This record gives sequence, structure tokens and C-alpha cells, in this order.
Amino acid sequence: MTTEPARFIDVEGVLNFRDGGGYETTEGNCVRWRRVFRAGALHEATPESASLVRDQLGVRSVFDLRFPNEVEGPGTLGLILEDPVAHHHLSIIPDGGSAQLDEEFGRGISGPRYGSYLRYGADRFASMFNLLADSDTYPAIIHCSAGKDRTGVSLALLLDLLGVDHDTIRDDYDLSNRSLEGLMDRVRAAGRPIDGDTIEEQRRLYGAPPEAIAGFLEHLHSEHGSARAYLESIGVSSAGLDAIREGLLE
Repeated sequence: MTTEPARFIDVEGVLNFRDGGGYETTEGNCVRWRRVFRAGALHEATPESASLVRDQLGVRSVFDLRFPNEVEGPGTLGLILEDPVAHHHLSIIPDGGSAQLDEEFGRGISGPRYGSYLRYGADRFASMFNLLADSDTYPAIIHCSAGKDRTGVSLALLLDLLGVDHDTIRDDYDLSNRSLEGLMDRVRAAGRPIDGDTIEEQRRLYGAPPEAIAGFLEHLHSEHGSARAYLESIGVSSAGLDAIREGLLE
């Protein structure tokens, strides 16, 4: 009898740390466990949790999707990102992009807002997936601040490339809502007020509404055909995408 690895991993100081593997594909394969992890910001990881990530999980690479101003100050990277772990800072949304998104789509998460990431972050997505084509990149962490929006779109692209069905991708995205209270606690601890007058409004602003990632996937397929077609259009080679699939599927 075999036991599957835990999807959520208790990494003290890090929100929403979980494994992106274990999902079946429409072709009958399975995404390998312990190859790609997703998380919120890593800089508050304790020494013990940094050791867990580096030594027990064996992480070699970190894809940091945060804004430039989120990584420029002292202490914004943390213990996980000491040598020999490679740090790839790939800000999916450029400086000023958040305000532009608010003007275009309004505040809060939505499918159209997520769809615009493909336009804003094309060069960074290309860099990420070109690196993911290299077997030496793994195991890897993909993370942003809360591990749900920029990270959620990136994992949706990856899982779509691997052939995971959209309902499963939506359900994986929805798991970020388990970390909602922790995220709001961090907002309060930083001295920032919680926006939204009702629980429903707060969940819209801070949570991970499944309809948003469903809308993103619909946009991806209606506008680009598939994750593979989009990634090829921005400069990731077919051989590189095949290498990602070969490395992450069993």
C-alpha cells in the first residue's frame, strides 16, 4: 500500500506552500510529486523551515514573481534563497501595472484581469518556461506575495500544458482560499487596513475566486488556443515544452 505525499507542506513563516504535483491528465499520465511547489513570499521562513525546503525537499530554483519593490529592500529574500538555490526574479506585472489593471478591470480578482497577465508578463513567462525546460531547475518553487494570483496563473499555464483538465486546475487554485485568514492577518500585522465592508467583499479582494481562474482558462483557450500555443507564440520552443512534459509527467 502506498501513501501519496501531502499537498500542503507546513513551512513555518510561509503562506500557502503546497505541491503542484499528483494531478492526473486527460491523457492518463500523472504530474510528478515534489517537482514544482507553489507558495507565498518566502522571506519570513524560519531557519528550520528553510532547512526543510532546501535540504529535505531539495529545492534548487525559485521563481519570484513579485514586483521589483517587493524584493529590493533588506530581508526581502530570506534564508531559502541562499546559495546554491538559484533565484529568478520574473515580475509578471511591471511597475505601475497594478494601477493600470485597476483602471481597466476594477479592483479585485477576475478572469479578464488574469487574462491580461499574458500580455503584461509575456517576456517573463517565456523566461520561466525556458528555464523549466532544463532538468537542473528542479525541484522548483513558483511564488509571489500571497501565492494565489501571479502564482495561480503560472500554475494554471503549467498544468494546462501538462494536460490537466480545467476543473482540476480550478480546484487546485481554490485551495489558496485555505490561507485567506493567514493572508489577512499579515495585512493587519503590516499596519494596513483590511479593505471591504463585508466578508463577501473581503473575499473578493483577498481571496481566490474559482470563477476567476476558470475565466482565465477560457480566455487562454479562446484567444491563444492552449497554453502550449501561447508559450510557443512568445518564444518557448516546441522542444522545450516537450522537455517540460517529459520531466514532469509519469
